[in-house]
Amino acid sequence: MGLLSLQFLLLHAVSLFLYHLHAGAAWRRSVVTLSSLVFVLSYADGGLEALPGPHALRSLSAIVGFALLGYGGLLAVDRWKAGGPAGLARGFVALVALKRGLPFVGVERSLCVTVGLSYVLLRVLHLILDRSQGELKDVPRFGRYCSYLFFFPTFLAGPIWRYEEYVRELTTPAALPLTRDGAFRALSRVANGLLKVAVLGEVALYAHQAFAGMLLADAGVCYALAAMLYLLYIYFDFSGYMDVVVGVAALYGVTLPENFVSPLQSRDVLDFWNRWHATLSRWMQQYLFVPVVAFLTRRYGSKARTPYIGAVGYFTVFLAVGAWHDLTWRFLAFGAGLGLLASATKVWDVWIGKRLGRTRAGLLRDNPLYRRAMNCLALFAVAVALSTVWVQPSAQAVLHAGSLAASLAVGALAALFLSVLGEACGAMDVRLGRLAVGDRGEWTARGIFGNCAAQTWLAARALLVTGVLLVRMDDIPSFVYQGF
Repeated sequence: MGLLSLQFLLLHAVSLFLYHLHAGAAWRRSVVTLSSLVFVLSYADGGLEALPGPHALRSLSAIVGFALLGYGGLLAVDRWKAGGPAGLARGFVALVALKRGLPFVGVERSLCVTVGLSYVLLRVLHLILDRSQGELKDVPRFGRYCSYLFFFPTFLAGPIWRYEEYVRELTTPAALPLTRDGAFRALSRVANGLLKVAVLGEVALYAHQAFAGMLLADAGVCYALAAMLYLLYIYFDFSGYMDVVVGVAALYGVTLPENFVSPLQSRDVLDFWNRWHATLSRWMQQYLFVPVVAFLTRRYGSKARTPYIGAVGYFTVFLAVGAWHDLTWRFLAFGAGLGLLASATKVWDVWIGKRLGRTRAGLLRDNPLYRRAMNCLALFAVAVALSTVWVQPSAQAVLHAGSLAASLAVGALAALFLSVLGEACGAMDVRLGRLAVGDRGEWTARGIFGNCAAQTWLAARALLVTGVLLVRMDDIPSFVYQGF
């Protein structure tokens, strides 16, 4: 059930109708749980039409087995104190095993449904670790546990929210009944997301594929442009999906945490990852970075070493992020590259702080030219690290030192373009009255002219997306993060 499929839109339409049919909390939780079940079952081998056939049921064994394994681990915390770092390691091992298939029940990896499994892992580990640390007072009932794991707006790719937030949002009817202003903001957010995924993302992907196909002819220039365009494609695709998810959840009166906080305007590599996939960054910081840094500080900490221990922590976290995406050399290289970039950024911050002093270092960081240069450097560095995902082995041989100068020059210009584009997009979001990240106030488009302009813009986006989908009905773009 793809993001832009008719089945997806129909599921939400029926679910929303039933959800707002009755104001009771139990009724609404039941509707959400049933909708989530239908959404997950749609990914069975052969889809909903193949159920309850044996092949379709076996294809769901990975996701069902993982949920049962996670609940067993949650119950084991009280009985055997099975949480902590050991629980984190066991959860990762189980994820790798399930993503590789279940040969002991006759399910090959290619026939095993693993969509959303990485995100289910993070939710399960959050419950187990919080329970072992005493932050989760009561073990949730199995029905509510499953509803939290498989909440269908966030099932495929987040945002990653805490169990307490889920319970609060689903039990407290915030902003319900839905107001006209609230519905407009939610639909506008959905329209923005569809525009990014179906139009802007596809244009960026087409341009990326064109330059990637010419790597053998002109490695330097084509590589730099292909790398920056792939970053732009991922941004439009992933942030567009998040816009749809947040907007759809708002129609249920649910406020999801933001996952993208203007990453194209980041100050450096570390700030980029605090803004890009922000809920994953917060999860990794709480459950991996802080424990690793605390352990290293206790073991090896000293006045001279302590400032640099954070660099080791960042490398560990990003290597884990690469392995979390997939345990292949491409994603391990991606994680290691990001880890080196993050560690270098941390070491640079420590060095300029010692070299210039706190006051002068702060003035340097606030300098507009320095901020722009660091922003462009961060965007190009992340694009280079991300190229391990898409560069084919046959093209890697031509990426030699001779093409480095051209790559850096063109990459710098492309990064500058993305930097300016990020600021323009942020300004446009505010001017159009969209419920943008960090702006949680009321919609400010007042008066007849403001309302008409905003509604016209919403209608234009909806018509554009509809036109693209009608033309490409047989080639609907798929969400790139769906396989993670």
